This record gives sequence, structure tokens and C-alpha cells, in this order.
Amino acid sequence: MRKVLIVDDEFLSRCLFRRILKDADISVCDAATAAEAHKAIARDRPMAVVLDWLLGDGVDGPGFLRELRRRDATLPVVMITAQRCSEIDEAAAFRHGANLFFQKDEVFANGPAFVRHLKALMLARAQAPETEGTVIELDGLRLSPRLGKLHVEGREVVLNPKELGLLQALLRHAGIVHPAETLWSTVWGETHSGDWHHTLDNRVSTLRRKLGRKWGARLVSRKGQGYLLDLA
Repeated sequence: MRKVLIVDDEFLSRCLFRRILKDADISVCDAATAAEAHKAIARDRPMAVVLDWLLGDGVDGPGFLRELRRRDATLPVVMITAQRCSEIDEAAAFRHGANLFFQKDEVFANGPAFVRHLKALMLARAQAPETEGTVIELDGLRLSPRLGKLHVEGREVVLNPKELGLLQALLRHAGIVHPAETLWSTVWGETHSGDWHHTLDNRVSTLRRKLGRKWGARLVSRKGQGYLLDLA
């Protein structure tokens, strides 16, 4: 059964999230502090983490997440908060390594929508390839990195090496916001110079067009944050 770790120092909040997830047939473990959360991850091996921005043991959510990302770069993390937040706060959550960001009142008002996003992250984690050469098959898309071949809904799509590298990076960690600098370094393998950001934007636009209507719409640009392949 899928298991999700809830990290929140408020008992009532943990109870509400537990009820939302259990109603969706998702097993739950929880922790009130960062120290408890690290132990729970090692013990219970959850498929995703729901993490409160504020924790009460001296280590806040972003601090816990930075440490987690040093140990595990791909475990899906949904950052939550009871505070009223701006776009700047949301951008900070993504910079720290969160995959999604929600205010608690949004989740409690529409639990099923939250669950759909969470399940999409867990699905992407479960289907992530173990090696770069592994064939990736997902919802009508089939990518063979070793052969450099892509099929979308049975249609072969010709990609140049940079487009192939971008798609590989985005698929390997679908649902995660990739900063532009990270994608550039991963695919181009060189330091930023000249009009590199414009070059990256053009490549992403071309890749989006080649992927077609359904998959192209999933290749999302987040202003000031980066790009992600959204499977929700």
C-alpha cells in the first residue's frame, strides 16, 4: 500500500491530513518534529512527504527539506502552511526542493484535488527509471534514451540531442521544478554565458511543440522558478 509521511507539529492538522489520505486508501505515518521525520523515513520508507513550513523543534520545514535533499533528491515532498503566502513564499518552497506547495485551508476545502496531485507525484517516483538507458513508458509516451527514439501515442517524434536531454531530465524527476540553471548544466554541460536563457527557452518551446497537445501542455514554465513536467 502507498504510504505518506505527514510532518506537522500540530496534532489536529496531522489528524485532518490522516483522514483525507486514509479516505483515499493511502497509508499514513506521521511525525511532529524534524528528528522524528528523519527516523520515520528510514523506518517506514514512505513514497511521499507532506511537510509543514513551520515546525516546533528549532528546525523549520525548509531546514528539514534541505537536509532531506542531501540524502534523497527524488522523494516527493509537498510543502504546506497555515499562513497566508505570496508568490515569493511559494518560489522559496520550490528553491528548497519542494515538489508542490499548498495552503492548508486549500487542502481542507478540496481534499480530492490535493490527493490527485499527491498520487501523481508518487506515480512518477514509482515509474522513474533506475538508469539513464532505461526505456520510459508513461501514458502514451515511450522514450528510449539509448536509441534516441521517442514515440507519442504511437507516433515517432524526432528529437535533436538537446531536446532529448531535456526530456530525459524532466521525465526522470517528473513533477519536480527544475531551475533553468540546473537544466542548462545538465543538458549543455557548460557554464552560463551569453544569451543562454533565451536558448533554453527556445529549446523548451520546440520540445513542447513536438510533444503534441497532451504532453506539450504538461511541459510547464514557472516564471522565475524553472520548468517541470506536470503529471497531475
